[in-house]
Amino acid sequence: VALRNDLPQLAFDAAVLVLTSAVDLPLETTLLALGISGLSADMRRLRADAGEGAALAVAIFTHRVVRDTGAMAACLQGLDLLAFSGGIGENDAALRADVAARLGWLGVRLDEGANQRAASGALTPIHAAGSTVELWVVPTDEGRVAAGDAAALLAAAGR
Repeated sequence: VALRNDLPQLAFDAAVLVLTSAVDLPLETTLLALGISGLSADMRRLRADAGEGAALAVAIFTHRVVRDTGAMAACLQGLDLLAFSGGIGENDAALRADVAARLGWLGVRLDEGANQRAASGALTPIHAAGSTVELWVVPTDEGRVAAGDAAALLAAAGR
């Protein structure tokens, strides 16, 4: 979970909370998913597996996203917009639905149809009418971001 203020052309006047892929979640969360499931840290593989370990890993991952989002919302004294981004945020409608349901106390209301129709690569609103928190699926190019970060590190090192 990461705080961001660099989303393209979205109008809002408070902090934006962006849920991205496991890259932005603590490494321990990713390793925990692998350790608990004994299978993978890849959410697609965990969702496809019927084993108890995979289900537990998904439940713990979801719990940590909700826990960290709730903590940040408390620090921000509310939340105006929640964006799901990166591999998991863009592609896992079930995670988005679970997170939204568990954040209902913040006024989060998910449009189930929009959530299911949201396609990776498209900026998509998925909040229901009456939601006090906007929900968006925001496309990212994680490879480009990683390459840019690597180039900046190399440039700083004089290489």
